[in-house]
Amino acid sequence: MHHDEMPITLFCHSDKTGVSLKRFYKQLIAKADKRFGDKLRRFRKEGEKVDGEESQ
Repeated sequence: MHHDEMPITLFCHSDKTGVSLKRFYKQLIAKADKRFGDKLRRFRKEGEKVDGEESQ
């Protein structure tokens, strides 16, 4: 199975202690977005297709 056919589960964790839920989730989403972007850049660097792109 090629990576673009596989579901991805991205795990992130953080400590909610002393932080509002809104701020907590905003930071957690930012962390997940960065990790996902890093993964996409790694695929592109290795020459693999991402979201139907043609390999270069």
